[in-house]
Parts: sequence; C-alpha cells; structure tokens
Amino acid sequence: MFFLSNASCILDCLKKRANSEDADELAGLSEAKTKNLPPSTGQKIRKFKHGFRPFGRNKHGKPHMTHKNIKQGNNSKISINNLEMAEGRRKRLQELVKKNGNNTCAECGKKNPEWGSYNIGVFICTSCAGFHRNLGAHISKVKSIILDNWDADQLSTMEEVGNVKAQAKYEVHFPACYRRPCPTDPDVLKEQYIRAKYEREEFIHVDRQIYTTGFMEGYLWKRGKEDGRFQQRKFVLSESDGTLKYYVKEVFFISHSYF
Repeated sequence: MFFLSNASCILDCLKKRANSEDADELAGLSEAKTKNLPPSTGQKIRKFKHGFRPFGRNKHGKPHMTHKNIKQGNNSKISINNLEMAEGRRKRLQELVKKNGNNTCAECGKKNPEWGSYNIGVFICTSCAGFHRNLGAHISKVKSIILDNWDADQLSTMEEVGNVKAQAKYEVHFPACYRRPCPTDPDVLKEQYIRAKYEREEFIHVDRQIYTTGFMEGYLWKRGKEDGRFQQRKFVLSESDGTLKYYVKEVFFISHSYF
C-alpha cells in the first residue's frame, strides 16, 4: 500500500508540473504576440504542434516530388519505351517473314512460319521449332515471332541472315540423293534431316556423308507383278561414276545417276 500511494503521489506531481509548464508557454506565446518579441520556446513548440503536416506533403497538402517519386516516374517512362521498342521489333520480324525465302519454313517448306532461330537466323514452322529446341540451346535458340520479345541483336541476326543465306551455308554440299522433307512427312524424317543439317553438319562436310562414299553392292527384295512372290535383285552403288545400278534381270539393269 505504501508503494502504491507513493506512485500515485508522483503521478499527480508530474501532471501538475506539466500543466504549469503548458500555462507558462501559453502566457509566453500571448506576450510575444502582443509585444512583437522573438518566439519563445513555448511558441516554437506550439508552432510545431499546430503547423505539423504529414511527411511528404507541402503546405497545400500535395505530395512532395521526392527522389522515390522521381525514380518511379522514370521507371514508368523506361517501361513504356521498352514496350514500344519491343513492339517495333516484333513488327519488323513480321515484315521480314513475308519476304521471299523467309515466307516458308527453312526445313520443311511449310508456308507462313511463326518461329525463328535467332542464332542461326532462319524462320521455321511450329513443328520444326520443336526439333530445333531438341538440338539444345548450344546449337539453336528459338523464339516465337508473334508472342516473344526480341532484342536488337537477335533482330539484327534475322535481318542479316534469313533462310536463303542460311541454306547457302548449311547446305553447300547437299547430296543429290538426299531428299528434303515436306510438311506432310513423318516427324522422324524432319527431325533426322534437321539433325543432319545442324548437329552433324553433313551438308557442310562431305566426308561426313557416309552414304555417298565408296562402293557398295547387294541385293534387294522385289515383289513380282504376276505371282506376287518376292525375288532378289542385285544393286550396285558406285561413287566413282556417280550411279546406282539396279538389275531387273541377270543381263539387264537400270542405271540412275545421283550426281
């Protein structure tokens, strides 16, 4: 009880002292206004209390242009500029894909390709884009020319290369016995063609075309027209004279040149 009564007395004393100081400050403020004296301590405190404005706003209640506000505004302008530039590059790609050579898939010949390999520089269809992606990013990097954003360097590659120049590079030694795939061919044929072209680079390096080197002979099974039975027929593949000889009978043969 003794401690409680002492605490109560201390609180009462503090309140009385605070009220007395407030009264003195108000009196000082009144006297300063009357006699045009410099502001007293109480007057300064009152000005601070009554003249307080929320942080970040001016005397009219409007937000100050702080560094954060300016930075946010600049970021918004940069974002808008970036979007406009990205849209401009996308439109440029759609113009490029309409040019002769670019308006068909560089691999299977399908019309109106919607993808591009931005490190090789070719326009390709959706199906062939999947096969390009299977090669790995170290060989081919693909993007949609409609949905994806392209940077300036990627666009520059597509402008400088394109399907025609890429074909001249990657098919410089395209063998006559090899057939390019068409859009209706099975996926396995298109994928193997793409792998031979970019992964193994068979059409750049002739020594990698094992199917056109040396000499080979053997037998094929041919079904007869009359009885429907299969019979062996000899063939000879020769690199020296560039022919494939197929024997219909023992003394006759059909010769096809593939060079």
